Amino acid sequence: ARTRGLSSRRACALIGVSRSTLGYASRLAAKDAPVVAAMRDLSSQYPRYHTLSKVLAEPCVERAEYAAFALPPTPTERVTHTFCGT
Repeated sequence: ARTRGLSSRRACALIGVSRSTLGYASRLAAKDAPVVAAMRDLSSQYPRYHTLSKVLAEPCVERAEYAAFALPPTPTERVTHTFCGT
């Protein structure tokens, strides 16, 4: 904003966000570090898990080689848990 001659107050008002978002620093990476480390360890031990972790690293990117991960479960597969909290 300053490089364009705007104050931070004016820039935030123009895009409709609170000025407190300027100082926001996500703590998610630090919080998830142990989980990420465990996933890396598992992915080195299990090739299929390694592929899954690569798919989950870029959830919005569609690739032909990962198409099987986007398929719904077959009638014989029973889904008991989802990751969205339901």
